[in-house]
Amino acid sequence: MPATIYVRWSSEAQTGRDSLRRQLEAAQRYADEHRLLIVETIIDEAVSAFSGHHLTKGRLGEFIRRVEDRAVAMPHVLICESLDRLNRQAPLDALAPFIGLINAGITLITLTDRQRFTRQSMADDGGLRLLGSLIVMLRAHEESATKSKRVRAAWERKRREADVRKLTKTCPAWLRLSPDRSRFEIIVERADVIRMIFSETTAGVGKGSIAARLNAAGVPAFRGKHGWHASYIQKLLSSDAAGGTYQPHTMEDGRRVPIGPPVLNYFPPIVDHALMMKARAAIIARRTGAAGRKGADFRNIFTGIARCAACGGTMTYVGKGDAERYLACSSARRRRACGCRALFNFNEAERLFFEAALTFDPAIRNAPGASRTREDLLRASRDAARLSGRLTKLLDSFGSDATDEIVVTVATARDQLRLARTEEKRLRDQILVEEYGANLPDLRAAILELRAADESASASSMFTLRARIAHAAKAAGFTATFHEDQRQVQLACEGYEREVWFTCQPKRLPASRNAMGQFCPFDRA
Repeated sequence: MPATIYVRWSSEAQTGRDSLRRQLEAAQRYADEHRLLIVETIIDEAVSAFSGHHLTKGRLGEFIRRVEDRAVAMPHVLICESLDRLNRQAPLDALAPFIGLINAGITLITLTDRQRFTRQSMADDGGLRLLGSLIVMLRAHEESATKSKRVRAAWERKRREADVRKLTKTCPAWLRLSPDRSRFEIIVERADVIRMIFSETTAGVGKGSIAARLNAAGVPAFRGKHGWHASYIQKLLSSDAAGGTYQPHTMEDGRRVPIGPPVLNYFPPIVDHALMMKARAAIIARRTGAAGRKGADFRNIFTGIARCAACGGTMTYVGKGDAERYLACSSARRRRACGCRALFNFNEAERLFFEAALTFDPAIRNAPGASRTREDLLRASRDAARLSGRLTKLLDSFGSDATDEIVVTVATARDQLRLARTEEKRLRDQILVEEYGANLPDLRAAILELRAADESASASSMFTLRARIAHAAKAAGFTATFHEDQRQVQLACEGYEREVWFTCQPKRLPASRNAMGQFCPFDRA
């Protein structure tokens, strides 16, 4: 008779231990003794049966659905170590899939007590076997519930004692636990690296560039032997640990999930709140087109703000050495529809941009600011709460016999709620950028600092300065439109009615046609 082995364990901590070998060997011995043919082994690794995720997301749930769809040939045997491997949910929730398998024709074998559950055997004993299985499920559920309560209670006790004794020796890589476990000590050289990462991010430098610069400077990575990676930089920036906050976690279904609210001032802060918020605002701002490689010296400060007047496309940097640096229409260079043949002198455009940008007075800017966005956020939050309540009522009112119309209604409500929460997050991000993002005063300060820099300035400091200018220009709302026919650049800034035009004599290239007779402003792509 064909048979399937089911193996499950609850947490990543059990992975690699004896659980898999023990369960598989016992099941194989039983199969050999009873001349069963093992046709499939189902393993749910680090999946909790207490939460029911092994049924909704795990492989056991997939097997049950195949049984329900009659895709599993009957008769069939399912072998597991014990009933608590199959389910640790509340008894009534656990009983339904158990009975469903038996009614479908599955013979269920539990190895620890050598029980054999079939539709016939459960009918022959007047329900005693069913009652016994229900008691086993109840005990398994109570054990898991008690363990969960104890874990949370232990963390709550540790949280209350956090001022006297630290919850755990685990801490960020720039700290170490004191011998008496009463405080964390700062590792100064590592804390300096963290502050640099936040400062560079605030300046508009991307995660990849920061990692590359740390590796080039020979700064040892905090963990591992393979240097710094953008993913680790992202992890540092997205955590609140640098500001002193600790969020306890536990493992559920192989995932880290938070336990309770964050513990403020648990770690000694090494980055102030304003710098953390500025870094996050910079990350949000970079999502809208300023990311990418910037070269060793961050040459193009027009990234994200330069546009071609002819087609509205972006202007791209064309470098032919320090003496010949140009801005050209990206669409034209890629032989698209634009016929702009101009190469605008980059050095001249940059110098004139600096002069023009300094004429915009931050004191007279007419921008809506965060107050209007907060009103929009309040409305979006109310919409999300209303839609969430509606979805909850829909789910509570419909049972398993829901019609297709009801299913569509629930799916529509879920989509509406997802869109509302997406809009809510977008507005929160916008407020963060408006309150902490780079602005016009930051741009003015960076331009003046760059002008004052002498030849002794390091390449690293010049890179950061130019990154600050590019990031602040985009964040402040500048656009620079390059007009080939007028040989001028039109500079505008969000919140100002005035515009500044400055002459930037372009170099014009001869036009050509491709093999199809189409106009091509550039001979080479």
